[in-house]
Amino acid sequence: MSRLFAGVVFAALCGCDFGPTCRPGTICVGGVYDCGPHNCSGCCNSAGSCVPGTSDLTCGSGGAQCATCPTSEGCTGSMCVPMIDHCPPDAGVVTAAQVHSSVLGPRCGATCHAFGGSAGQYATMGSEVSTKGLARKASRYADDFERLKIVDPGRLRSSSLWLMVTATGPNGRDGPRGEKTGPSEPSDGTTLSEVERQQIRDWICAGAP
Repeated sequence: MSRLFAGVVFAALCGCDFGPTCRPGTICVGGVYDCGPHNCSGCCNSAGSCVPGTSDLTCGSGGAQCATCPTSEGCTGSMCVPMIDHCPPDAGVVTAAQVHSSVLGPRCGATCHAFGGSAGQYATMGSEVSTKGLARKASRYADDFERLKIVDPGRLRSSSLWLMVTATGPNGRDGPRGEKTGPSEPSDGTTLSEVERQQIRDWICAGAP
């Protein structure tokens, strides 16, 4: 539905710039509903209202038209992503200290990603502090804008660590803009258990505290 058409259809409900007060989240300009990048940080629904853009039915950001995620995807970080990259609403809160002591320290920080290890110059996991420092750090595979992070707090899809530990082949899964992520992890030929993956998932989804 176009912005102008939405304004004509729904003007009778709230009067827009005249009559009853417009319902919450609705923006009126010049007598019609107005929602877009200039006044909405979430997304614009079919009624012309600006909504947060964080639900599976209304997912989006930057004042774009809201998308409805297909059943195979969920809305995370205002993007429809495959369920494997979706932060479930019931995810637990895992801290850097917990994920380091239970997974990243013993599985990665003691070998390749140790201080001075073969991959330590790219991502060091030899201590709780270094593990916490992975948050918001640009991945070595990021583009010129450094949008792919090793850990992108709250966003599994753009966290290279997650894309590498959930790969089913020899290479990590591609990033959201087609970025390559290098060999899958762990690099010793083993795979993480579901419990270990869940620890990493919940840490990232909680904002990597």
